[in-house]
Amino acid sequence: MTDRRQAAARAGKKAENAELARLQRENARLQAKLAKTETALQIMGKAHALLELLSESADAAPSPNPSSPRRSRR
Repeated sequence: MTDRRQAAARAGKKAENAELARLQRENARLQAKLAKTETALQIMGKAHALLELLSESADAAPSPNPSSPRRSRR
């Protein structure tokens, strides 16, 4: 009777260790994915800010009209 209990306890412990290892691998994978996502969001935020600055500067400075000929002043 004791051998059966010990064998069952060892099997249960082995299953727990396997589950723990699986969860640790999944945790590491998800942490790496989160780090990539956070980096991508930072890049997108910086790109958005840059595009806003470019848009504001384009609105502030009048652009030359390419259809009208430029006159040189002498």
